[in-house]
Amino acid sequence: MYYSAQSMLTNYIPLRIEEGMMFKAVLYPNTDKEMIEIWKMDKYKTKWAQAALSIDDVFTKIGYPVELSIIDGDGNTTLAISDQIGWWDEGEDTEDLRDITLADINRILMNNGNVEIDISEDALGIYQIIPTISEGKVILRMPIDQEEAEDEDNIPNENDYGDDVSNEEMFNEY
Repeated sequence: MYYSAQSMLTNYIPLRIEEGMMFKAVLYPNTDKEMIEIWKMDKYKTKWAQAALSIDDVFTKIGYPVELSIIDGDGNTTLAISDQIGWWDEGEDTEDLRDITLADINRILMNNGNVEIDISEDALGIYQIIPTISEGKVILRMPIDQEEAEDEDNIPNENDYGDDVSNEEMFNEY
């Protein structure tokens, strides 16, 4: 079962710059197209950052690194910390989970941070939201528009008419 949640980016001050750290870039600032994009420190940028005069020079140039966490819609409860964010569910078209990518994180941010997290159905009766954790990671997906999902459920298909009605008879009704 999925629960509507919100992503949250938090800056932190590391002791040193390392490969894989995430940073926030603001694209098209002060325009109606302004958006946030996350990028990861690769080995080449890491060497540049480590060669800088001071870590403060690096932060002045590219900003502080960020960590992603998932919180409930009210912002009162942390559902997953950065180290737990790892599985991505492509939706109802496939049962497979895969590692979350930077592109997935940026899609979440483009969706105003809205995301869905898989939760334990057993915890619902005790007024506690407990995320499903598989191999130390939570499972995330893009929110599914409930109205759209209900509309798709209401689209008749050939099985809705029973086995004794052919496609031709079905369309001759009109």
